[in-house]
Amino acid sequence: EDIVRRAAPGLAVCSSHTILPEMKEYERTSTTVVNAYLLRTMRSYLGRLEAALKDIGITGPLLVMTSNGGMLPAAAAAEKPVFVVASGPAGGVIGAARLGEACGLRDLIVFDMGGTTAKAVLIEGGSPTMTSEYEFREGMSTSSRFIKAGGYMLKVPAIDIAEVGAGGGSLAAIDKGGLLRVGPESAGADPGPVCYDRGNTRPTVTDANVALGYLNPSALAGGQLAIRQELIAPTLDEHVAQPLGIGVVEAAHGIRSVANALMARAIRAVTVERGRDPRDLALVAIGGNGGGHAVDIARQLGISHVLVPALSGVFSAVGMLAADVEHTLVTTMLAPLGQLQPATLEAAMAHLRQAGEERLAADGYAPARRQFVWSAELRYEGQASELPVAFEDPRPDLLARDFTAAYRALYGYDDDSDIELVRLRLVARGLRDKRLDFAGVRFEELPSAMHQESRAVAAQRGHAPVTMPVVARAVLGETPRPGPFIVEEFDATIVVPAGARARRDAAGTVHIEVGASDEG
Repeated sequence: EDIVRRAAPGLAVCSSHTILPEMKEYERTSTTVVNAYLLRTMRSYLGRLEAALKDIGITGPLLVMTSNGGMLPAAAAAEKPVFVVASGPAGGVIGAARLGEACGLRDLIVFDMGGTTAKAVLIEGGSPTMTSEYEFREGMSTSSRFIKAGGYMLKVPAIDIAEVGAGGGSLAAIDKGGLLRVGPESAGADPGPVCYDRGNTRPTVTDANVALGYLNPSALAGGQLAIRQELIAPTLDEHVAQPLGIGVVEAAHGIRSVANALMARAIRAVTVERGRDPRDLALVAIGGNGGGHAVDIARQLGISHVLVPALSGVFSAVGMLAADVEHTLVTTMLAPLGQLQPATLEAAMAHLRQAGEERLAADGYAPARRQFVWSAELRYEGQASELPVAFEDPRPDLLARDFTAAYRALYGYDDDSDIELVRLRLVARGLRDKRLDFAGVRFEELPSAMHQESRAVAAQRGHAPVTMPVVARAVLGETPRPGPFIVEEFDATIVVPAGARARRDAAGTVHIEVGASDEG
């Protein structure tokens, strides 16, 4: 690397020993190649952004969200863009974790439904579950625990997200077997759903929700996005109703039901498939479509409590304000845990901590604003993959105990094979002074938002439409209001069906007691 930099100082250079100082040649090579591919574009983009911010008088440090839910200074992100590839949904997850803590809830499921996909993340003890590798391809990133050979392998720390192609713009069609399918193809934002009248002629989940009455039949985004409801019925009839021999409303119900089933599957992937019971957890619904489907999905999974935060449609951006600066440092230590000398482990930890101290000091964080979080990646002898185990006390016997418990919780069994320590990982965290604190947020009731109207909603298959009040979030108070009703906002819609009750707390979060469905 030194030779190349001296010989060609204008050349962008990436070396794997700085990007991923770990073993496993394929993962290390793939991660470094992706970093090199993104390097020039990221440097140019962040450079232009910083310059433009200075031009308008913003001189504060620019931070960039990373895939693991932390923030990096722009200079560091510009050199290691591979660490921010899956950062899109990370802000919403971190925001949901902080919101849960403010509400006294540390064990949650984050459900994020946008326009193209729906995502689910498990939060335990106030922290999201993490993965050390994932695969991504155009338009989608997925934890490699769920999909192998789905794209480019990145071995970088990231929030462990289960993702399905079921968003508001997901296209509905009849497959070759004669069954209704929703996604993974999407109309995206442009041309978008049929009702946007921008050229798409295939029905989407949003079209189905408009047809059923869940979404405003004339406009979205506070009236700024006009829609044409009359375009929906013909396309539902052509692409779904006629092939199945059913009515248009029944077709819309089918699309919504299939989408709900897909999203429930994503939540099961991060809960049931990992030995967690979703009935023990609260569901935080974010994204523009999250609040519109959350109660239906919660009922499928036996979840009793749903939270929809204020600004839920843009909550991934809001959540960034609640994140801290984080540097991840790692060292490989391939050794049998039972033979590891404490002094060897302590020396490795001291080396990592010194590096973490230097990075946080360079970022301007005083010692009192620094936090260090340790984890060990362990496996049974002969295995190819590791399991991360957080620790505070590095004694090998305690690491072995915690690994055995984590392995049993994840896989349902353990054995008496020797345990190997593969690597140590340190997250050096700079605690931001002005990080968003949801406990201190107060929701302002704007008089202009205190409107109320109603519309007919086909809430149950085979039943006549019912009239549902349509209210603003500000109308809700501390006393639970029984459904059915709809909360309509600029950035999102919340459906509170019959049998459920909803209230609003001081921070503006809507808490829904799911209750039982009236539908037989």
